[in-house]
Amino acid sequence: MAPASLSWSPDSTQIVFMTLSPQGAHAWIVAAKGGSPQLLLPDDRGEQGDPNWSPDGRSIIFATGLFGSKESSLRILDLANHHVTDVPGSAGKFSPSWSPDGQFIKADALDIHTLYLFDVKTQRWSELYKDSTFAYATWSKDGRFLYFLRYTSDPAILRIPTTGGEAKVVVKLKGFPYTGTFKLWFGLDADDVPLMLRDVSTSDVYALTLNER
Repeated sequence: MAPASLSWSPDSTQIVFMTLSPQGAHAWIVAAKGGSPQLLLPDDRGEQGDPNWSPDGRSIIFATGLFGSKESSLRILDLANHHVTDVPGSAGKFSPSWSPDGQFIKADALDIHTLYLFDVKTQRWSELYKDSTFAYATWSKDGRFLYFLRYTSDPAILRIPTTGGEAKVVVKLKGFPYTGTFKLWFGLDADDVPLMLRDVSTSDVYALTLNER
């Protein structure tokens, strides 16, 4: 089992994650103290990815279908009654996560050029950002901004107000050697300081001195 996309429960007692295997992508849940992981949806043979907790810890949102598939959409599991509901208008979206106050859900488009926000109250989607290829859109602690990694053309970490507006560069990353489960990774610490994984390489060059005999 190779866990990916780990997400802590708000009370820090459980972790939800996904795995990739020849059988597909599936979501699992395990106690933070350790134990045997359990499938999040043991009776569902479909694929799940990018599981993420609601701020109150009562629900988990996840994506369905294979990454890059038109069948990808978002669903929410109510942990109390194990009822699963579809997020309206979420076809073709993946990588969901709730805002800290639970009022919004962010999701990426399959073209990985467009970032969306879903208003939980109005049940409507809005386009927040559309430009260069990006990944790992992450909420700021106060929910006022989304930070993300632009990793192809003019690589940088950017942030954009969740009320809309221009995405501004936080730090440029030209020449940065990415690494991570999916070849790169980005996140924020508890104070909204950007975190990344850097490839320090395992390749070395050696010089040998040969003695004549």
